[in-house]
Amino acid sequence: QLYGEQQAIMAAAQGPGMPVIAADGSQYPTYVTVSGLCLLAALPPAEADAIIGAADLSTFVPGAVSGADELKLDVAHARAGSIVVDRGRADPAYGCVARVWDIEGLSTPMSLSILGPLVRIDTEMELCETLLTAATAPGADRLSIMTAVTSGAG
Repeated sequence: QLYGEQQAIMAAAQGPGMPVIAADGSQYPTYVTVSGLCLLAALPPAEADAIIGAADLSTFVPGAVSGADELKLDVAHARAGSIVVDRGRADPAYGCVARVWDIEGLSTPMSLSILGPLVRIDTEMELCETLLTAATAPGADRLSIMTAVTSGAG
């Protein structure tokens, strides 16, 4: 969820063997994660660009982000409804896949993401995309998500 220029983790589920990376209630600058960039997609473009323009790019792994334009491109993709991918920007061992989560009747920007070891994100990308697309669809429920997974990438 978006709080000014910070994102807050509202709920995190930890898989087996995964260290706790983002706990419930944790806050980070929005530009640090693709989930945060999805939140910026809900802002007016000039406001999102200003936040990214002031970003401390030293937060990222050296060479992982070419500059603010790369982050702005991710926001543009999220704004267009695309899934946004981070392949080890903040930590070379981890990747993240995120999408804007537009919940009907909720005015607060939200995003949904899958975070995990980069090798798993890369090898399971199709499944990640299927899960995020199904889970963020209007009216999604457990059955519709499972049906998408079993008939799609699963």
